[in-house]
Amino acid sequence: MKVFRGTVIFQPEEFTFSLLETIATVESNQILSPSYGRLTLHIDKAMDFLAGQFVMVRPAGIFEPILRRALAVYRTVTRSGGTSFELVYQVFGRGLDQLMRVREGDAVECLGPLGNSFVIPQGSGRDALIIAGGIGSAALFMIAEQLKSAGNNVYLFFGAGTKSALIGLEDFQEIGIETTISTDDGSAGFHGRITEAVEQHLKKVSDPDTVIYTCGPYPMMRRVSEIAESYRLTAYVSLETRMACGFGVCVGCVHPIKTGPSMGFTYKRVCVEGPVFSSNEVVW
Repeated sequence: MKVFRGTVIFQPEEFTFSLLETIATVESNQILSPSYGRLTLHIDKAMDFLAGQFVMVRPAGIFEPILRRALAVYRTVTRSGGTSFELVYQVFGRGLDQLMRVREGDAVECLGPLGNSFVIPQGSGRDALIIAGGIGSAALFMIAEQLKSAGNNVYLFFGAGTKSALIGLEDFQEIGIETTISTDDGSAGFHGRITEAVEQHLKKVSDPDTVIYTCGPYPMMRRVSEIAESYRLTAYVSLETRMACGFGVCVGCVHPIKTGPSMGFTYKRVCVEGPVFSSNEVVW
């Protein structure tokens, strides 16, 4: 188990990092469908993961593909002697296919915690809309859980291609979050785009203190950003990009971010300055 601390100079900014690179032990790897799984890992160290952060993982002893895969931290439990955390994943390519094959007791290389986190508003009693598209739900459960525990009115809007892709829906429902679902094929919820339901909700309940949190396909998040802007609401998005290192050195995950009202932009590293950004600063 290694803890890395240092400073990366990236003009015009400096990024100070403190990361844990370790070998985690697989507690379980639940195969939810041919394309989805829920992996629970344990490390022998107490760690604090913030809502919205992620880890870079790959099965130990696997040398191809070389790079780890970035996965959002879904849920954590800290006990005496260590921390267990869940990762919900969808298989895209060889790296995640290898991860789907690990079993209880296997070793997984893990680097984290990585990235920034969602902003949690102070106080309670406000409306919070959680808008998930497919596997984007993996980045949103922790913030939904924290908002609910703080006494806010949390609503989940969950869209997916088909019923089997509504991964984690039951977890949101179990903590008492009101849910609205949609599928592209009409197999669950209403047949259509989840952003349609978001607009209908805001037409009925237009509270300027409402906060939106979203993760999913870029077209969905772009539309959520447009809706938030039209209602003058604060919205946070969790961007998903391909990553190599996960801590800002390779500069392979940059995304254009606005620099001010002039609509100029600069490139920011999603792994460091993100993955969470205010929706109105993202160049869609």
